[in-house]
Amino acid sequence: MAFLVDLPASCRIDIFVFYLLSWTVTIARLLSRYLCRRASMEGVAADDKNATRCNTPCCTRASVHSPRTQNADFRLTSTASVAEENDDDNGLFSPVPPRPECPICMLTLPLPGNGTTCMSCCGHILCTACVHENRRVIQENNTRRMARYPDNPCMLRTRCPLCRETIPRTTEEELIRLRQKMESKKAYAFFLIGEKYQFGLDGLKKNERKAFEHYLCAADLGHVYAKLKVALSYLVGNSDVVEMDVEEATDYLVAAAKEGCVEARFLLGAIEHSTKEDKSLAYKHWGISASFGCDRSMNSIKRGFDEGLVTEDEYQRVKRHHQKANDEMKSEERNKYFADKRDKEEQQ
Repeated sequence: MAFLVDLPASCRIDIFVFYLLSWTVTIARLLSRYLCRRASMEGVAADDKNATRCNTPCCTRASVHSPRTQNADFRLTSTASVAEENDDDNGLFSPVPPRPECPICMLTLPLPGNGTTCMSCCGHILCTACVHENRRVIQENNTRRMARYPDNPCMLRTRCPLCRETIPRTTEEELIRLRQKMESKKAYAFFLIGEKYQFGLDGLKKNERKAFEHYLCAADLGHVYAKLKVALSYLVGNSDVVEMDVEEATDYLVAAAKEGCVEARFLLGAIEHSTKEDKSLAYKHWGISASFGCDRSMNSIKRGFDEGLVTEDEYQRVKRHHQKANDEMKSEERNKYFADKRDKEEQQ
């Protein structure tokens, strides 16, 4: 911090105020989230079926749903009986964990690949709109500093809004950080490196074998989406990487589904539908997945309804929960981010 001595007094004050405000906002968000969770638990204790309203100013949601009440109508009517009839399900149809929330905007996270970002510094999954907004605010502050202090602007580094670590400026810096995290046995680091090998990103050559090995390590460390990736590898099969093994894939899908992975639940339904004569279990998997916003599962439920395998009451109930889940994943900020993204793609 010795370099601060050479800076103008006004510049030092700006730096101090910036860090003070950053920590104040972080503490306010944590306090707001604590109050929301506490209000939610009080609502559950009072056996309130309606969501508990949160009036804290930092929470933009109209209500907070507890893990025991979110999508409860569908789960209680469609999965409780299955859990009683199948004692060997090992908790597969026990109350499904709720969809995770973005710790910044506290809205339900979109499904992977539809607007989520895993931070390489701490492994937290944020909605891409929040990451973009954080970067935009930093850039605006730097622009004002350039105009105010052209000789010594004191440029700010973009930081993670949660752990406050600086975001790597280059892909080389990011790879070095991820490899350091791998030495500390961080599951998300193995997963992110595996994605880079799978798609040939950030200077790494495409290598499906290395990608599978990294996914397998991440799955062993408990990463839920790594379990999904490993299961997909076993389902597709590749003579150069791994042979097709539906039973092994099912084991990984079951483990991921128990942790609330919507895509794993959809694939379990597809396996049940293609291998079993009784299709009821497949539609129960798809019903749970659709109630959390999976469009492919909703389409499968619709086909079952057209074929007479799903009753109209079940179809309408799943449809309502599917729409509700999609509404919870929307916000003005996210819609604006996706609109700006589409405009940039059209201009290119």
